[in-house]
Amino acid sequence: MATIEDRLPGLTGLTYVPLHPIRLKERGFNQAERLARILARRLALPLVDGLRRVRPTGQQVGLTEAERRQNVAGAFAWIGPRPPAGLGLVDDVCTTGATLTAAARAILEAGGRVEAMLVLGVASPQTLPAPAVTFPE
Repeated sequence: MATIEDRLPGLTGLTYVPLHPIRLKERGFNQAERLARILARRLALPLVDGLRRVRPTGQQVGLTEAERRQNVAGAFAWIGPRPPAGLGLVDDVCTTGATLTAAARAILEAGGRVEAMLVLGVASPQTLPAPAVTFPE
């Protein structure tokens, strides 16, 4: 049975999809950051901070794929030193990939590179808001 370590060779660190500061204050925590911290410890990788949500976005629930892409377009930026190549980008759930793609684009524009996107669950727009969870092989 392959482990997560076997499937992700060459990662130099992990980062996560950030919440906007207003949303973070409302919620009190970022679930993607918590997941990334746990994975970083498990994989003995550094947690690389620098990705920021630079503008608030509306909720993605109920939006089409095109609307989701538009909702998160330009919502992220990398702040600080150049991000490394070989990052793993962590989020709690992936529905259409719009958020992960927008976040990865911000990392790429800052000179880094995302090698893997790691999510806890995968959802279908038709089933939202019910959560969906997948398990590794």
